[in-house]
Amino acid sequence: MAQELVKNFDKLFYDQMKDHAAYPPSVYFSITQACNIQKLIGSETIPGQMAMLVKDEDEDNKKNKARQKAWEAAALKKAEISARVAANAERKCVASEARLTSNKKNQANKESNMATLQELKAQARNNQTLASSSDQASTSRAVNESIDPSLFHS
Repeated sequence: MAQELVKNFDKLFYDQMKDHAAYPPSVYFSITQACNIQKLIGSETIPGQMAMLVKDEDEDNKKNKARQKAWEAAALKKAEISARVAANAERKCVASEARLTSNKKNQANKESNMATLQELKAQARNNQTLASSSDQASTSRAVNESIDPSLFHS
């Protein structure tokens, strides 16, 4: 166990103090100190104590990793759902804009067709007016030519 402490201290030391320490970890925590700790702590009080502690620590680590993976999966799913919702909203917005553009085009075509219809109606009225005045003039001429002009002067 004391040797594990020395190893763990070395690892911690290099992780935390690598750039700041002027002396190596053996100066702070030597084999002699590890032996003194072993004398103080003693060895395993029950057989398999160290293995049980390691197993318990391993189980805790596995639980923590499983929690972390579950959290990451939930965050990923949430991000995917958010992306899907945003894509649907964008698609709806684009479709709405396309519908609006189509409606504007249709309205412009309708107005153009109505203007053309009004022009054609006006032209038809003019043609009808010309035709009726032409019919009246020809009828007047026909009537005037069929009546003896001397009868008008009596």
